Amino acid sequence: MWRAGVNGCGVFGIKPPLWRKYQACCELHDAMYDLGGDGKDRFRADKRLLVDMVERSTGSWLMAWCFVYYLSVRMFGWLFFNYQGGASPAPSEGVENRQGGYQLVNSSTIKL
Repeated sequence: MWRAGVNGCGVFGIKPPLWRKYQACCELHDAMYDLGGDGKDRFRADKRLLVDMVERSTGSWLMAWCFVYYLSVRMFGWLFFNYQGGASPAPSEGVENRQGGYQLVNSSTIKL
């Protein structure tokens, strides 16, 4: 179901609660999904989304909401990730093994 484009938080035009608070996080996540790759790349994008959302949260209930959103992304995000090079959806594949951050350079390039 992957198709190019950054739309921020939500899917099929349905926005989750508090989406405006996390819109920049979701846009970076979408750009990383558009860039694509394999299951490890998807895991990195999802992990980055969680970290960015938690950094923008105050209070334990907001952090809990971020984790629920992250779990939803992990469960259903494979439908929207741009798998490349014969990579297949494997939500449990891989663990982050690199140090360092991601930076959105433009809508199609992620600088590692």
